[in-house]
Amino acid sequence: MALNPAGPLAGLHTPRLEARHAALEQVFAQPFMITAWTKYVRKGLRDQEVLDLFDYNDFHWNRIERFEDLRRAVLDGRYKPGGSIPTKLEKNLGVCRTVVTPTPEDSVILQCIVESLLPSALKRQPSKNAFFSRSHQSTIGEFTFSKDYIWFKQWREFAKNRLEIASTHDWVVTTDVANFFDNIHYSHLRNIVSTFDSIEEVILDVLFNVLDNISWRPDYLPTSGIGIPQVQFDAPRLLAHIYLFEIDAFLKQETRNSFVRWVDDITFAVDSKEEGKRLLRDLDTLLQMRGVRLNAGKTQVLSAASARRYFHQRENEYLNRVKTRIDALHKAGASTVGLETSLKKSFDKFISRAPYGQSGKVIKRYVGHFALLRSDRALDYCLGKLEDSPDLRDTTYRYVAALPPSQRALSAITRYIFSGSALDDASQCQIASLLTDWEVAPGTPLFKSVRKVTERMATKAYVGREPFRFLAALWLVTKYSTQKGLREYIVDFEDIWRHFEFLSRQVTASTCKFRNSQAISWFASQLERHSFRSAASVMNSIDTLRSYTTAIPKDIRLYVLNGNHKTTYSLQRFLVTVAILSSKKLNPKTKSDLKAAILRILSDPLYIKVVVAL
Repeated sequence: MALNPAGPLAGLHTPRLEARHAALEQVFAQPFMITAWTKYVRKGLRDQEVLDLFDYNDFHWNRIERFEDLRRAVLDGRYKPGGSIPTKLEKNLGVCRTVVTPTPEDSVILQCIVESLLPSALKRQPSKNAFFSRSHQSTIGEFTFSKDYIWFKQWREFAKNRLEIASTHDWVVTTDVANFFDNIHYSHLRNIVSTFDSIEEVILDVLFNVLDNISWRPDYLPTSGIGIPQVQFDAPRLLAHIYLFEIDAFLKQETRNSFVRWVDDITFAVDSKEEGKRLLRDLDTLLQMRGVRLNAGKTQVLSAASARRYFHQRENEYLNRVKTRIDALHKAGASTVGLETSLKKSFDKFISRAPYGQSGKVIKRYVGHFALLRSDRALDYCLGKLEDSPDLRDTTYRYVAALPPSQRALSAITRYIFSGSALDDASQCQIASLLTDWEVAPGTPLFKSVRKVTERMATKAYVGREPFRFLAALWLVTKYSTQKGLREYIVDFEDIWRHFEFLSRQVTASTCKFRNSQAISWFASQLERHSFRSAASVMNSIDTLRSYTTAIPKDIRLYVLNGNHKTTYSLQRFLVTVAILSSKKLNPKTKSDLKAAILRILSDPLYIKVVVAL
């Protein structure tokens, strides 16, 4: 479709846009947007450190219309990236890296561009020994890995290749690139990508415009043209992967392809220590030409014996055997007590040694195995590391989530979040998600303890002026407090959320809990004063949920029924359920049938109590 140069949009673009129209149409066709959203982006947003309390359902349930609006905006030259939510994630000793959460629209645009780049990028990939992806579950074009790979299979392949290098060569070098994502230069990256076949200039223009706008840039700082934002789907990872193709080609030639790379984590084989040092020198020089450097503190030139110790080859092989045994016992429905006991002995022995090399990764593997066994035998160790080992926190949260809720875990988590060590944003939000996923019966001592933690978090002493502390407390208040308590919390901290669009959106989602018309009307009037588009979108979706009479759309019914799976029922699903079932407009027979279906898959005692009462 040609653009009318004399039409109403003529002032928004130059005549040049019409010539670029075909390339934009090809990359941003609506079916490609749907694929990007449903297969990659939606899951990626659910894997972010900061979650959306409405699960971006206002976008998902209206995705066809949203994608058409987004496509038209791109084609008409009106599309503008919406920015992102920067989040601090501690690396060590209070030093944090900033990760970002883009809007669903910007995420889809980025993923569509990646899908268009991927076939050409992988054809140009110098070696099969470089890995990058965590989220793709199918292949596109001339993909060089196995046809059924997913990210952890890629990681296993990478780890296996690295151990093979350590086992079959006299000397091994391991290194990584210092602050890699933060130091990628757009100009260098654009030069590299522009050499690929069939990559149109306009697609690169859109790509770098999005990257620049969603990157963290505080205090009105001007754009630097440096730094790829880190998000939980493939777009930035592929770009970072491409950035190191020159390194892959160099190492393939110099080591006779005896190297392996996972994003910026590099291991290669050499015949002598001197050769290893020479290659490191040349490798660092090549990287400097692209504005990055090797991380000297993480660089090692190791003899074969030292490399096997550094990568803990025997321990990893033992854990591989344990994983096979766990799978076999689970499949047979047999007891795992004996395996737990032997695994605990091995774990205790391992952690008693001084840390060396990749010991942190081995510890995470042990903890992962205890989680698979639903065994708490590593729990005290993990909880004791919450304050001082930020690299273990995410593993600890997932481990605690795999175990039954306990006072022991709650006490340790409470000590951490109210200590001076809880410095980053991610921990606050991850803990809130963990505690709201707990299934605790009302009236029990543990439930009362969780309520006390909630009340303590919902105070100015905890929240202060910190937006992510406010958000963490909001999640807990929404689940564990009363409707009155939620309203009071919203009023008490209005000066925080009413100036921040993302928080305004979260507060709006929490009001699904309101069941009387006065509270609903009160918040609607509050929201009108702030007029954030994203919050209004959530409110419109909630109004729609409350408007159903006899028929509930298939998408929404499937969502509240958790796909008919009796797994963890998220707070987001519960809020949607409450909004629907508390509506006075819902036909009694429709309501009764839906309640019965929901109760069949619910296992959370608090949610069951609320749904029964609706």
